[in-house]
Amino acid sequence: VETVPPSAFTLHTPDYAQNWSDAQVQPPNPPTSCDYRGRSPVIAVCNTGELVVAAGDVDIRQQGAPDPVWLNNNGRPFVTWSDDNGASWTQDPVKVGDDLSGIVAPQPGDTIAIDGGQLLPYIAIDRVVNEDDKVYVLFAGREHPASGDLDLYLAWSNDNGATFPNNQILHLTDLMLLGIDALPEGPDQIPAGLAIDSCGGVHILWYDTVATEDWLGEISVDVYWAIITDIGTPEQFIEVARLTSEEFPVGTMDDPVFLGERQTLTTNHRGVEGLFGMACYSLVQDGVVDTVVQRVKATQVCVDDPGGPTVGVDANVNGLIDPPDIAAYVDDWPLGWPSADLDEDGDVDADDFVIFVQQYDEHAIE
Repeated sequence: VETVPPSAFTLHTPDYAQNWSDAQVQPPNPPTSCDYRGRSPVIAVCNTGELVVAAGDVDIRQQGAPDPVWLNNNGRPFVTWSDDNGASWTQDPVKVGDDLSGIVAPQPGDTIAIDGGQLLPYIAIDRVVNEDDKVYVLFAGREHPASGDLDLYLAWSNDNGATFPNNQILHLTDLMLLGIDALPEGPDQIPAGLAIDSCGGVHILWYDTVATEDWLGEISVDVYWAIITDIGTPEQFIEVARLTSEEFPVGTMDDPVFLGERQTLTTNHRGVEGLFGMACYSLVQDGVVDTVVQRVKATQVCVDDPGGPTVGVDANVNGLIDPPDIAAYVDDWPLGWPSADLDEDGDVDADDFVIFVQQYDEHAIE
């Protein structure tokens, strides 16, 4: 689906979506060219209210032309953002990995098209209390034009998505993720999810062709998850887990199985007992495409920033404890849902409710 984020009309509310009865449909201000388009955009919201949208680039080549003609960033993703609740948007796309980065955008046929050949970017925000938020974008690319190895790249912005410097892009090589050297034909990593936990750990989900030996025949993939902590520092650490017990077939290059354009990854609170996250993805079982929801536990621990509520209480992860958070916890606690286990001792009990009340007293808004 092609959309035109900065040229499309916006449904705008004057009170940050608290009351939709006064919503107005507004044109962009000022209007922008209809050439500014992106594929399958995804949105995230910063603590300070900025709306940040990441999208795949658009190929506008004429029918029959052999090579892509890209609109915005030579096939790499781009970002647009609004700091006035969607009333206006950036005039020019913020490039994620520009031409000077050396990252080559994937071309049609670079890998098996289990996502329809889209290879779309993912966006997530690390909400930092009293600072500009970190905005992360996960995307696929190649290291150089002659490479047949498709890798993951993780870019981040320290200013709410206004800029994505090339020196803040992590190339996630096969050696870093799988412990093997890349071959001329792969293995390939196909992005499938991105999330940030309560301590700033970056979680990624992807499909991997590491089990494929013959690219001319049937291709098999596995699903992997990783958490990256202290990204971009000497203390950077990556923990990787294979989620599928065995690889599964996804057809051939000429006749791939479509698993969906996007998959989903979420995280919960990460504290002194580690973290539980949830990965939702598609796979092939007995010739049928099924949806799987799988719990993932990270062993890395952390201490939350005392300046804000824990994600376990802040259910909608907006940096506040507001009425929807209260309603969610009051519903979850009597049922014993894991989301209500705030002290992460494996039991939902009175101790958890005490923590909830403490967090409510410190951070709740009426």
